[in-house]
Amino acid sequence: MADNGTTKKAAASAWTDEDKINLLTRLLCHQGTSVNWTNFKEPEGRSIRSTKELVAKLKKQYVGEGDVAAAAPSTPAKPTNGTTTATPTPKKKLTPEEKAAKDKEIAEKAAKKEAEKAERDAAKAQKDAEKAEKEAEKKRKDEEKLTKIREKEDAKAAKEQEKLEKEQKKKDREAAKALKDEQKRVKEEANAAKEAEKNAASADDSEKGDAKVANGAKGSTGDKAEKVVKTVKKEDAEKVENTRSKSKSKTPAVAVDAETNGLVPSKDAKRSKSKTPAVDADALEGLAPSKTVKRSKSKTPGGEPEKKKTKVTVEI
Repeated sequence: MADNGTTKKAAASAWTDEDKINLLTRLLCHQGTSVNWTNFKEPEGRSIRSTKELVAKLKKQYVGEGDVAAAAPSTPAKPTNGTTTATPTPKKKLTPEEKAAKDKEIAEKAAKKEAEKAERDAAKAQKDAEKAEKEAEKKRKDEEKLTKIREKEDAKAAKEQEKLEKEQKKKDREAAKALKDEQKRVKEEANAAKEAEKNAASADDSEKGDAKVANGAKGSTGDKAEKVVKTVKKEDAEKVENTRSKSKSKTPAVAVDAETNGLVPSKDAKRSKSKTPAVDADALEGLAPSKTVKRSKSKTPGGEPEKKKTKVTVEI
């Protein structure tokens, strides 16, 4: 068939969608070079579905049906009634220049699309990175906030613990002081009791000592008085004897009264003009001295009263 400058439409039934996708994929990825369709693999990073959608869109927008028909392999048409065969579709070949220009245009558009998509992907990745960074910043701030809260709670707990320890120490000091005061009080009471017992014993000993001294003084004074009386009697007798010898019986005789145990002049004796009173026997026996008896009030160095001394003077 001669080419009259017009492009005939390819029969729709002659091409399946899969054939069209394979053809357009070959044109986009290999720019007209031959492709082994058996070992064909989709472009890297693309799924079969997305590749099909992209190729279909490019086919619709940029690939002419005449070009598709020219590039399509010649296949016999299916019989319509089972007895005749369809006429093969005439092919129109592009010149190498046209084909190269067409392929270049398609590649540029595809590259542009890819670049735009890459930009979108990069923008999305950047947005995702910014979002992740914000989330990380938020997480970091939350951690810092939790750390501050924990530090504050730990400081508060430490302060409470320190307060409790101080209170416990204060209680321990108060308890120790109370125990010490109680021990001191018990000790003072014990010392007071011992002092009271000591004073009571000393008082008893003092009373016993006073009684003993009094009894001893009484006995000693009585014995001494009796001895003095005997001495006086003896001295008086000697004086009387001497007087008799000197006076040659001028002085009347002195008689001794046995009842009073004293010196009594006889009936013929004259009274002496001496003013010295006679010895009071009752006073001697009852420890009551006469007017001429002097008692010493001095005490011995030991604190006991000095034994009383009695001086009796008898003049005839």
